[in-house]
Amino acid sequence: MTNYEFQDFKDFFSYQLRERLRDSKGRKKATLQRLAQKLGYNSPSILSMLAKGTRLPSEKMLDALFQEWQVDKKAQNILRLKVALERQVRRGQPVASLLDQLVHMEPKGTYLKLDLNQFQFVREWYNLVVRALVGTPEFVEDANWISQRLRKKVSPTQVKTGIEAMLKIGALARDPATQMLVRPEGDVESTNNLPSEAIKEHHRGMMNRALEALDEQTTETRQMSAATLGFDPSRLDEAKTYLHHFVKDFNERFGATDSSRVFQLNIQFFEHTCPSTPATEDQQ
Repeated sequence: MTNYEFQDFKDFFSYQLRERLRDSKGRKKATLQRLAQKLGYNSPSILSMLAKGTRLPSEKMLDALFQEWQVDKKAQNILRLKVALERQVRRGQPVASLLDQLVHMEPKGTYLKLDLNQFQFVREWYNLVVRALVGTPEFVEDANWISQRLRKKVSPTQVKTGIEAMLKIGALARDPATQMLVRPEGDVESTNNLPSEAIKEHHRGMMNRALEALDEQTTETRQMSAATLGFDPSRLDEAKTYLHHFVKDFNERFGATDSSRVFQLNIQFFEHTCPSTPATEDQQ
């Protein structure tokens, strides 16, 4: 991983802290306490909070870390934008201009442009779960009840914010006669093959839930499958299209709009190896 490859401000800090505190053999060469003191902070917890995303760094803190870690200017600018983007989201303020700036700075293609309500809806994994519960026989529009149904993985406040965001973009609606929440017909689907900060955050959340399910759920309610295979990269587009259609077919075959139990299907497909490079004369 290089300075350019981090996907989120949390990734950057967790990577840097891990790399800077250990040598090439994984042995500890420094402590968070020592680094915190060097940066002028009494407690090392502030650095752990940065890596977990529970605290956003100030400009002064960023300046100190960039200098300590000798981060190049381009990576600095990207990280400052991502921190500013997260700060805007947490304050409920517009993000369109910041996303436009990231479009021109990120080297990985064009980003999907979303307004704040769309961004909030897509990025939070639990919004789709709440949406799936709406209209089922047991559903109660009570944030505490919903939080309990979601294994307390989300707070009542997050539930309320998510419902408001879904109402604003039309992912949910209210019955004109009863004012009860209703789920409009049709499934919600994000763009395919178009990178987005919000979509990456959404998938990260779903993957974290899958990891938790390994320990918290029995095999009766989960299925973890994997295949390790030789693969021809020239068929990558064909394979991705096949998986995309498989997910849609699975949803159409097994989706039950009247069930109050919500399950998640995740598929991870990636390359273990690096692309081969032509041999040099010394290697031939």
